[in-house]
Amino acid sequence: FVAAARASHDPQRLHDALAKAASTSQDPERSVALWREAVNVAEAHLAEPQLAIADLRSLLDVDETATAAWSKLITLLSASGNHRQLADALRRRVGLTEDADERHELSYRLANLLVDKLDEPEDAIAVYNDMIVARPQDLTASHELEVLLRRMERWADVYDLLERKLDQLDADRRIGALEELAGIAERQLDDPSTAIGLFQRILREVGDAPGAEAALERLLRGEGRFSDLVDLLEVRMHRLDAAGETGAKRETASELAKILAESVGDGGRASQILDDILAEDPSYVPAILALATVHEARGDDAGVQAALERAVALNPEGPVGADLHIRLAQLADSPSDRREHLERALSLDPANTEVVASLLQISRKQQRWDQVAHLLEIAAGRAVDDVERLALMLERVDVLLDEVGDVDGALRILAGVYEQVQDNLDVNRRIADALFQAGRLDEAADMYAWLLEADAMAKRNKTAAHYLTRLARISHATGDAAGAVDRLEEAYRVDTTNVETLIVLGDLHEQGERWQDALKIYRSMLLQNADRSGLLGRGDIYLRLASAHIGLGERPKAAAMLRRGLEEDPGHAGIAQELDRLGA
Repeated sequence: FVAAARASHDPQRLHDALAKAASTSQDPERSVALWREAVNVAEAHLAEPQLAIADLRSLLDVDETATAAWSKLITLLSASGNHRQLADALRRRVGLTEDADERHELSYRLANLLVDKLDEPEDAIAVYNDMIVARPQDLTASHELEVLLRRMERWADVYDLLERKLDQLDADRRIGALEELAGIAERQLDDPSTAIGLFQRILREVGDAPGAEAALERLLRGEGRFSDLVDLLEVRMHRLDAAGETGAKRETASELAKILAESVGDGGRASQILDDILAEDPSYVPAILALATVHEARGDDAGVQAALERAVALNPEGPVGADLHIRLAQLADSPSDRREHLERALSLDPANTEVVASLLQISRKQQRWDQVAHLLEIAAGRAVDDVERLALMLERVDVLLDEVGDVDGALRILAGVYEQVQDNLDVNRRIADALFQAGRLDEAADMYAWLLEADAMAKRNKTAAHYLTRLARISHATGDAAGAVDRLEEAYRVDTTNVETLIVLGDLHEQGERWQDALKIYRSMLLQNADRSGLLGRGDIYLRLASAHIGLGERPKAAAMLRRGLEEDPGHAGIAQELDRLGA
């Protein structure tokens, strides 16, 4: 019947006859030949690629080693856009073929399909790993796997991959890979000890690697591995001496002596190093400061004082002068002297973060808010980490708004921040508060409304009370007293402890002569110690209670509240005046 179908010149009839004959044949070779012809009819004459795909699957069920059939099936599946079936076919063929080149090529296709089309990165990782085991020298597969692992933040796997790749790299690329491994160990795996070992390995292999040496020094200091740090600095000192770099050698030697005295407890060796430096140059201030450290480690206060006086007499400038004044600040007897030395240090070395941090601490304690704002600006400008920089900028905004009263300055900062992080709730809250303080009520209302929606999604109910209270104050300022009360009552339901809500709600109850409601609010404020918020004093709460009692016609109770207020807040002038007015 196959011959008759061929003679009919009817492609559909021929295909059906071929498929029937192939599926019933007991001879595998004949069955394969018939299926191959059926595939050709389906594709070339019927233009039905799905039918051809089905025929190819049937052919491969009979003979899964048919290379040409696999190639045709993969081609048709690629054109069909059926990524799942294509992935299954590729995976099956990869497992069957004994041709290493074909296996590798199809594995590439499978891995990319799993990543780009099927979003199955875990399966793709397994494919890449098999490829790399088969061909460790395939740096392309290693690179693609590395990109995928980084995207998934699987840092331990990235580390293992890079470590396996080391033997395939030339000397220059090998050093770069070791530096990358050290960075991952330190930053992503929180393993500074491994990072230290890798940087030490780099220095053993290449000798002079400034970047690796600087990173190693930083890590050794951070981990308190001072013996290793001494070894590192000694090698550097001798290398610089051999190169004739006298200034750099003295700087390193001074630091080495300081660490020996301060952290290793080897004051004798430190003194010997410093004596050699000062014999060459008696005016070398870093060595004199290191000598002060040696005396301090020995408990020799007179020696410390003599060394510092010797350094002061030389009037050093720049970072060296700043280091001197930092030491003098540490020894200062009074806060004013300490501040004076730190300010001098900052003028000598504006980039010194230690000075900025110390001055910030003093200025906050002394509530010198203009200075705090200025120092926060400096600190933010030097911050390397984006998160730290944003925190410093927002703290500066808070200081300008809450302490300095520079609303315009705060808004200028926030405008720059907003360009970078538009959806940050903390940034937008400050923008809304600044607009409110600036009297730009329409803009503030829009921002508070947006924040309410964002808070509802984030379920941050406590902050919602603040936004509702501000919206209420805006409503009241624009003549919508009823709307203001509704907003405040909603805010009160959300957070009964928000002092601003309580104050404004009490004011509106008084204005509406709802004295009992006002009394309830003021009693709540008293019980919650609302005066601790800084928005009002203890005596202010008693004045409000007295006002509510007067509104209710309860003058004796009002007088009793005022007397209690005078006991708890004796310096409050308003209470005494109100008592006189009541004649109590």
